[in-house]
Amino acid sequence: MSETMIRIVGVTKSFGEVEAVRALNLELRRGKLLTLLGPSGCGKTTVLRLLAGFESPDAGEIEISGRLVAGRGVNVPPEERRVGMVFQDYALFPHLSVAKNVAYGLKGVLRGKKRDARVAEVLALTRLAGLEDRMPHELSGGQQQRVALARALAPEPLLVLLDEPFSNLDAALRAEVRSEMREILGAAGATAVFVTHDQTEAFSFADEVAVMFDGTIAQVAPPEVLYHYPATREVAEFVGEANFVPGTAEGGRLTCALGEVPACGECAGRVEAMLRPEALRLRALPAGEDTKTGVGATVLAREFYGHDQLLKLRLDSGPVLCSRLGGGPGFKPGERVAVEVRGHALVFPKP
Repeated sequence: MSETMIRIVGVTKSFGEVEAVRALNLELRRGKLLTLLGPSGCGKTTVLRLLAGFESPDAGEIEISGRLVAGRGVNVPPEERRVGMVFQDYALFPHLSVAKNVAYGLKGVLRGKKRDARVAEVLALTRLAGLEDRMPHELSGGQQQRVALARALAPEPLLVLLDEPFSNLDAALRAEVRSEMREILGAAGATAVFVTHDQTEAFSFADEVAVMFDGTIAQVAPPEVLYHYPATREVAEFVGEANFVPGTAEGGRLTCALGEVPACGECAGRVEAMLRPEALRLRALPAGEDTKTGVGATVLAREFYGHDQLLKLRLDSGPVLCSRLGGGPGFKPGERVAVEVRGHALVFPKP
């Protein structure tokens, strides 16, 4: 059994003159959860449909668990790929009970007592035991989502595909269902690919995140690597707030408007450096006092979120930056602060 569940090599797909996916390469190991993250129209859902067999690539190859399913004259139909799909709108049959919706996923796979036993097993796994006779309209949004997942898991697919499955839920329920779904997929030992344009969902759900722009993958990495070590400035901007400051890098040091700070990255000379807001540490600067350490700044605005807060600052030298602090008392607009850098800056070639 192949340890590589998904292998996509040089896949291109166009719709008329629109190239939705171009020369895309991707690998995913068995048992891992991958998020395809990117803006609307970047090709995320097309990749999902290519994996499912709903679309055929114009070029390239797709393998699932070591088996060629598309390319080189091969095009295995969706029902023979052992791929489960969870749709954005759940796609439950409104006239069928929970148990019958799940049993539909076993059509042509199991019958009789074996089918009933598998339905009971997967309902228990998805925490739906006791709701077998409920109709879809009698369930909450989170319960409907779990029914859709149970139906996808019932035939024991090699791969589960989830197309923005939380977008129809309100914000409070979304986090709860996302956590439940990750636990369920983990308990099932499933390999899954999840599509979203929401960075929070991508980071909290996946083992690895693939960032897509314009039909191709810019970077694949675990969430923490992607956040702290983005491969390009475009990736850095997309996966969270970032401060970009021009400067000069040499010998692992950056000289910029924030002073001299440690730097990492493969370029030297004139660069553009990224500092996440939480890397900027602030302390009160009484009127007339020199900064001693750090550089002087004035607080322009404060956004308080409870668990943390985001401050907009103007350095005395002119640049406007953001700092993220904890949820305690904060600085108010107009206050003077000294800004110091905690950690290192990541440098990119200056455009």
